[in-house]
Amino acid sequence: MKRILFFLFSTLSLVVYGQGADHEVISNTLTDKHISVEGTKMSLILPDGFDKSDNFNGFQQNEKSSSIVVIESPGPFSEITKALKGI
Repeated sequence: MKRILFFLFSTLSLVVYGQGADHEVISNTLTDKHISVEGTKMSLILPDGFDKSDNFNGFQQNEKSSSIVVIESPGPFSEITKALKGI
């Protein structure tokens, strides 16, 4: 019984204290640094080295063959996931 309580206490303390108070606060406020994604309602701040793509909605970094592809869903996420569960 002591082992179980110790395990539960250890796990709980990791969960509680694992999220430090020094985390970055995320703000959803649109700034001058945000770039709109063509064909969508989204905007984002590009990571260093990324440029708008001519081939898809999003951004690419040719140097490292990286891309950020943005896709808007045609309906609510809750409805789309129901349809995907049947696949």
